[in-house]
This record gives sequence, C-alpha cells and structure tokens, in this order.
Amino acid sequence: MRLIGIAVLGCWLVAMSLCAFNMNSELIKVGDIEFLQKPPDCVKKAMEYNYANKLKDNGLLRFRNIEYYRVIEGERSDKYEGIGLNKLNGHTMTSGTVNQVFVWCCSLKEANSSELLKLDENYNAILTITNPLEFIKRISESIAKMYSILIQCGEITYDRMKSVTKEELNDKVFQHNIFQKGETDLYQNEYRISLTNIDWNNKIENDFIDVLIGDCSDIVTINNCV
Repeated sequence: MRLIGIAVLGCWLVAMSLCAFNMNSELIKVGDIEFLQKPPDCVKKAMEYNYANKLKDNGLLRFRNIEYYRVIEGERSDKYEGIGLNKLNGHTMTSGTVNQVFVWCCSLKEANSSELLKLDENYNAILTITNPLEFIKRISESIAKMYSILIQCGEITYDRMKSVTKEELNDKVFQHNIFQKGETDLYQNEYRISLTNIDWNNKIENDFIDVLIGDCSDIVTINNCV
C-alpha cells in the first residue's frame, strides 16, 4: 500500500468539501514509474562539466530534498518549492506532502540553453539525455535496491497562485504540488523526476540521494560550453 501523507492547508473548510487531488487521474505507468504525460524524446540539463562527465561515464546523479530549493541562493531558489498554491473563489488553497520528496530537475529540449547556463555561475556544460525513458528506468532499477520509493515524472506546470474552478482543482494530478512553479520560471521548461519516500519507518537521513545507474554514454551527450 502506498503510504503518502497529504497536507491541505489554508481555507480548510473549503478544502474538506473538495478533493484537492484526483486520486484516479490517468497516469502513464511503466513498471513502477508514474508519468504525468508521455515521456519526452529528449531532455537537457545545465551542469558543471565534471559532474556531467560523472553522469555520462558512471551514471552518478544526485536527487535533492525538495526543501533544499527553498533555502539555496541564486536563480534556482524558490521559497514555495513543493508547495501547491492556487486560488479558488478568492481563497488561497495550499497543499503539500508530508513524506520526504527528492527531485532531479532538467529541461525539455525547447528551453534556451544559454538561459539555463545562467541558473548557476558554475554551470559550463549542457548535458543531453537522448532517451529519457531508458534513463528513468535505470534510475528505478537502482533506487529499488535502496529504498521504498514512488517515482513520478512530468513537466512542470507554471500556474502557481492562478485562479481555478472546483473542477480544475479536482483534475489536478496526485501530488501536483511537486510539479508546480510560478510563471517567472516558465523559461526553464522544466521536466522533473521525483522520488517520494513511502516507508514511514525508514527516514532518509541525508538531504539528498545519490543514485548510481552505470555507464550512460549510450543515451547521454555533453556540450562543453567553455
């Protein structure tokens, strides 16, 4: 059984009369992986060149606790990261997940690489994943050996604090708060892989999860931008 706690805050009387998450939303399932949409044919990520090489050659990637992005400095900082915010009949609807959530962020191919490199002054390479489905399958196989994890993948929606109808709120996918950001980040065209710890008895002590999936040179390329 999936053990996930959902916190729905703000105007709770309204929240109690609605289903803030459509538990029956149609997701695309591949094994134990849940996709919010059809997997993209290509994604890319701005990175430091040495870390990009480690991912390509060894398959080493780090998932950060979603709360990490609320406290870091710079363009990647977002004080509402992981918190769902929408307006319903003038009331703010706030939702979140009490389980530990870790994310790895990248971008759809439409994103401007030059803008992505500006997210961090140390970024000097663009890593491209030419087969995201295979990439995520490898993550799933590796993470299953370590933790009880729900893997969800999807495009970010940039509708934070937008007004919605009751029907639109009900149609939002389960844990939509993990895949929501504000309009100012629209240029990132973000695609996200999230790992939710569904084992209440085994808290992950670090604020990150390092995953090793092996040589990815068959599905990963790197453009050194220096």
